[in-house]
Amino acid sequence: MNPALPCRLAAGLLIALVCNLASADDGFVLRDLGTLGRAGAKATGLNSSGAVVGYVFDSPYTLTAFVTGAGGSGMSVIESVAGFNSSANGINASGQVIGTAYIATGYAAFITGPNVAGAMFLDNLGTPSSAGYGINDNGKVTGYSWTTGFSAFHAFSGTANSPAVTDLTPDSQALSLGYAVNASGQIAGGARINGQPTHAFLTNSEGTVITDLGALGASYSRALGLNDSGQVVGYLSYGDTVSHAFVTQTQGAGMIDLGTLGGINSMAKGINAAGQVVGYAELVDGSQHAFLASVNAPGMTDLNSLVHLADGAYFTEASAINDLGQLVANASNGRAYLLTPVPEPASGALLLLGLVGLAACRRRLDRARG
Repeated sequence: MNPALPCRLAAGLLIALVCNLASADDGFVLRDLGTLGRAGAKATGLNSSGAVVGYVFDSPYTLTAFVTGAGGSGMSVIESVAGFNSSANGINASGQVIGTAYIATGYAAFITGPNVAGAMFLDNLGTPSSAGYGINDNGKVTGYSWTTGFSAFHAFSGTANSPAVTDLTPDSQALSLGYAVNASGQIAGGARINGQPTHAFLTNSEGTVITDLGALGASYSRALGLNDSGQVVGYLSYGDTVSHAFVTQTQGAGMIDLGTLGGINSMAKGINAAGQVVGYAELVDGSQHAFLASVNAPGMTDLNSLVHLADGAYFTEASAINDLGQLVANASNGRAYLLTPVPEPASGALLLLGLVGLAACRRRLDRARG
């Protein structure tokens, strides 16, 4: 079969889609989320309606958690933790936000009520220092806490109805971190158990069984995100200086090294129901760029080849993607953006998949011609 034919068909479909779009550069609508008058902003997560969370900052030590409305509109400080050094790390469909704030006793995981109302600080596992990262639409949460006497940090699970948390790690001397939780309650993260190297893990929905996802021969691995079918993303570490993004098939099986954009390092941070992956990767010159990838077509596409910022700025990382194909990305100019594929919303994910697929076709053609 002529290797150019699938690419021509993909290009034709993509052109047909784009020709029906309202005016929008590169097939995306970009929303600059703002900075609330601070030096910069960093987005860390978003929900199914495109509400974004993260933090604004003046320095690496002066962070204030923020949240936006649907579609990235109306950035505001999360008032219930506004008096603390804080970061918002996840948001669910009802507007409950999970994050971390520095309070009098140390860092503490917090969760808000629906529509970002109030805030509750979660319990710890023996020492008052913890961090909150993942939340699902049922209010199940995960993160990690130091155990008694700062002897180790352990991944935990909890719910939005109570400050109590459950230690997910049976080995008291183990080290583990929880980063993401899906609709069924499965939790993904990284764990070092029984003296073994740290490996990415995936639990069952009750958190009672921890499955070691391995490391593909790397020194260690860590999971940072997952979707509702149990596809997990994160990174593989090959020694102290080299890391590669990975993605798995359903239920954590079939780990795939996604490589880089020509440089040394990469990291995958989020995955949606369609298996679209986002994160960051280095180029040959060492600069860090946001990438898009797909579990169905291994390989990376530089987000900056699909959408462009003004004045020489570029996207350095993409931190989350939802099932509509909306993604949040942080840029070299210190600003955070919501990128919405057009047309909205039903065909947006299809368009994004088409853009990534077309880039993959181009790579295959280049190899065939070389």
